[in-house]
Amino acid sequence: MDADSVLLRADGLVSTWQNRVVLDRITFDFPGGQMLAIIGPNGGGKTTLLRTLAGLHRPAQGAVFFHGRKMKRPDIRIGYVPQNSSFNPDFPATVAKVIQTGLHTSLSPIGKTSRKVNSTKTDQIIALLALEKIMDTTIDRLSGGQLQRVLIARALMTDPDLLLMDEPLANLDTEVSHRLMQFLHEHRQTTAVIMSTHNVEVLSRYFDSLACLNRQLHYHGKMQLEQSVFEEVYGCDVELIAHGLPHRVVASHRH
Repeated sequence: MDADSVLLRADGLVSTWQNRVVLDRITFDFPGGQMLAIIGPNGGGKTTLLRTLAGLHRPAQGAVFFHGRKMKRPDIRIGYVPQNSSFNPDFPATVAKVIQTGLHTSLSPIGKTSRKVNSTKTDQIIALLALEKIMDTTIDRLSGGQLQRVLIARALMTDPDLLLMDEPLANLDTEVSHRLMQFLHEHRQTTAVIMSTHNVEVLSRYFDSLACLNRQLHYHGKMQLEQSVFEEVYGCDVELIAHGLPHRVVASHRH
């Protein structure tokens, strides 16, 4: 891939935890203007990889390059939506406050500011994620699904060049999930997306490329899906059915 077309590069990433290899020499180039899905079993390294790409986790070996420069710390141009929130449930912030801080960066502590509020954009994102009725609610009173929508809204407010999302659809209802995916797909030319997901139905509909991760990563630059590959990645039999029809998902490879 031409270096000028690469938005993000992972070069030989190795990460360990309790003497276990979590990421094993992860190397790939990701161009801008696309949505990349990362699939794989629980414990396969998806969260660790996304945190590493976001600059929140330092690998034992290897490096991440963003816009051609080696990342040494989180970059304001990268948005991140975690699978599990690290918010203190006793922190007395309202939904509105959390979303507004997203105008600055989804990687910074609540309260730090650096950009002016864009009310039109704020209203669009609030409507997209159906947050209108809970804007004055404090985050300690939110359900898991509501908090997930708030964190997604906060990340979208940054206008990032790259949005990293760890299982963002897990606690969302079908309508909000598809509305969000359509929005991300329509805006991928300006905000590229790397997302981990177990949701097979959205893969062929919204994503441009696919990566299979189970400690080692196999990157597919083109979206093709095959049931046998899912079985190989997840290590068990998989019945691949999305909206009632059999689907092709990826070309076979050895893991």
